[in-house]
Amino acid sequence: MSYRRMAIVLAVIFVVALAAWAGDTMVSWKSQEVTLDQPVRAANVLLPAGEYRVTHEMQGTQHIMVMELMGKHKQTFRVPCLMQPLDTVATQSEQHYRYEGKDKILVGLLFKGDKVFHAF
Repeated sequence: MSYRRMAIVLAVIFVVALAAWAGDTMVSWKSQEVTLDQPVRAANVLLPAGEYRVTHEMQGTQHIMVMELMGKHKQTFRVPCLMQPLDTVATQSEQHYRYEGKDKILVGLLFKGDKVFHAF
């Protein structure tokens, strides 16, 4: 295994271990609301446009964002993510995107008061 690949693996293990150890102490909320103005992809999940109630849970060492689409067509989506520690507490909530052609990709969520960035 190359040194670069080993360093990446060790970094991922460190972040996952840190998230498991810290538990909810890096997250300041029980649920949040997020509005998606158009369908987006997050990790391997296609999220329709709409209002979402977002909660989080741990499955072993894996952090999962549970996104419940509100309204008359309620659906629940489970999106795996990495909690990336921040140097300071987030002062505002943000949605981070990138584009692949015409597809809008949600790459992460940041919530006011959190000490982590939720990366997909």
